[in-house]
Amino acid sequence: MFERIRRAVVAGLALVLGVGLGALPAQADPDILAQLKRVPGLTVVSESPTPPAGYRFFLLSFTQPVDHRHPDGPTFQQRFQLLHKSVDRPMVLHTSGYNVQTTPFRSEPTRLVDGNQISTEQRFFSPSRPDPADWHDLDIWQAATDHHLIVQALKPVYRGKWISTGASKGGMTSVYHRRFYPRDVDGVVAYVAPNDPLNSEDSAYDRFFATVGDASCRQAL
Repeated sequence: MFERIRRAVVAGLALVLGVGLGALPAQADPDILAQLKRVPGLTVVSESPTPPAGYRFFLLSFTQPVDHRHPDGPTFQQRFQLLHKSVDRPMVLHTSGYNVQTTPFRSEPTRLVDGNQISTEQRFFSPSRPDPADWHDLDIWQAATDHHLIVQALKPVYRGKWISTGASKGGMTSVYHRRFYPRDVDGVVAYVAPNDPLNSEDSAYDRFFATVGDASCRQAL
């Protein structure tokens, strides 16, 4: 069953992105560092001297309003990382919904589409935190708008298809972003999005696993 699901995800990505999942013919790739430095609000913090094979790896920050309802008010720096392969490849917007790690990694969708990846740190997780921090400014719309502004800033550089992804709280974050800004990305691969009103109330999952598939599938699960 899991292999069928994996194949379905691969086929769905190919359909949404409108590209094959193998390598595309290489195009002349302009210097990405120079392009990044021209993006308003974006700061190149560092570039790794030993990136993964086939990639360039950057740590970046982006200037965000503390409160998007008052864009001319105080700001903070939101940290994220970029795995750059080619401006001709799809872009995967990844989030964990928490801190961002500072070492390179590729999420499964990034591996499947052989693409670029940005991975963002959720607002108010240190060091992506205003000082002082007003916790009323930490909600799903504010966080979705953070992602929206990053997408809008980088789309002139990465003009191909975009998808977003995350797991657990990251999956929820990806879904919220798509809800508020449905045109930012071409698809979402949410690896679990447990939108539980009550965290300890899991009966919906119990009902699902009591009926999904056939008896042998349920036993295997």
